Amino acid sequence: MTRTRTAILLMLLLAAGLGTFVWQSRPPPKPAYVLGILGNFKGRSAQVGIESFNAILLAYETYRETHPGGFDLTLRPVDDSWEADRTRSAYLSCADEADLLIILTGSSLITLIHDDILQRPDKVHALLGPTTTRLSGQRDNMVRNMADLEQEQKHIAAFISRRNIERLLIVIDDEFNAEYTVPAAQVFQAHAGIPRIDMVRFSGSRMDTEQVQAHLRQTRYDAMYALLGGLPREAGILIQQARAIQPDLPVLITPWVRGLVFEQALGNESSGIFMPSHVKLNDNPAYDRFAEAYRRKFGAESSEYFVPLMHDLASSLFRALDRAGSANADDLLPVLLAGNYAGTAGSFRYDEFGDADSQLHFYEKSAGTWRYVASEPSLPPKEPLP
Repeated sequence: MTRTRTAILLMLLLAAGLGTFVWQSRPPPKPAYVLGILGNFKGRSAQVGIESFNAILLAYETYRETHPGGFDLTLRPVDDSWEADRTRSAYLSCADEADLLIILTGSSLITLIHDDILQRPDKVHALLGPTTTRLSGQRDNMVRNMADLEQEQKHIAAFISRRNIERLLIVIDDEFNAEYTVPAAQVFQAHAGIPRIDMVRFSGSRMDTEQVQAHLRQTRYDAMYALLGGLPREAGILIQQARAIQPDLPVLITPWVRGLVFEQALGNESSGIFMPSHVKLNDNPAYDRFAEAYRRKFGAESSEYFVPLMHDLASSLFRALDRAGSANADDLLPVLLAGNYAGTAGSFRYDEFGDADSQLHFYEKSAGTWRYVASEPSLPPKEPLP
């Protein structure tokens, strides 16, 4: 009887030990995160948000192909239609549920939720669109994968100052995205070195172009700079009206109006328009591969300027998240800021403040296509994290 009890006890202990071994030998569960995505998915120019969301999907799909055992991700898109009265409520509706966030917006709208973002220091916020210098050089929980407006406008000023411009008309919209356009105009004028610069304000919401037309009738300008932030339709119409008065007027636009909506609004004005771009479109195999992958997955060309930049932003975030093993900003940010990323728009890295140095590439609309003209080198890079 004693032997039987001993045998049973040994069997139970062995089974318990085996069970413990089997349990401990199981792989740990995969991390799972919720990614909040704030952008324009339903409002005017919603194509930008929709295609940018597609770029995030494509970036995550690529990540899972290269990391089969990687983290699971739930995407939580929230629409604010790029309307000021909806931005904060849209952000708050997803900010606490999400482990980290991607925000596609403009410099003015980001100011409406800036304090809310800082009140969530444990969550990394990756921004695409806001180039305001107000965010530059700050140790916080935000990163951007493109140059701020000061670098951008210095590059634009350097480009245009080499084109023998004596008289320049700047048309600025100071209503829709004044947080970008007003300081951008100041930086540009300080570095352009053009003998005569006239500036006229323009209301994109009212399409009030009377002052613009009056200036063009009174003065023969060498070029016009349409300094509009995120108004592609209005930029196209403005150029049409300007060309009706001065047909051969060269026009420079900002990087933020390029895309299908701008092309449609531009109509037959297909030459002499200069576009700065954060994305190198020509002789860039990485961009070509991205464009082909996007076309295969979604059955259409990507038409919006933000899309490859969003793909790069999301890819850098996923790579760092995989390495950090945590979405908490204390764990994720040091890994994210220390990496070098080969993106579709070119190689980039974040500096110690989460800002990115980058080149600006210039294209001219010629015979209906964008022809590469030149690149302005980035400013000297800031010191990376040790």
